[in-house]
Amino acid sequence: MLKLFRRSQEEQQADERKIHDSLEKTRSGFFGRLGAIFQASDITDLTWEELEETLIMGDVGIETTTALVNTVRERASKQ
Repeated sequence: MLKLFRRSQEEQQADERKIHDSLEKTRSGFFGRLGAIFQASDITDLTWEELEETLIMGDVGIETTTALVNTVRERASKQ
């Protein structure tokens, strides 16, 4: 039973690489999507919905997402 918890150094490194690769894929997908949203030439209601959806899917949280979207909307309206 204890052998289950004993992993060789190679196995540990392989696991760490898998985790790193998975996080990198998630990170690049999340920030890639945000980048695409902000590169749009026009900001429409759909743009705001996409931003909100992306933040929520990125586990930012409802309250934080709402605060961020409202802040960005305010700044965008001033420009």
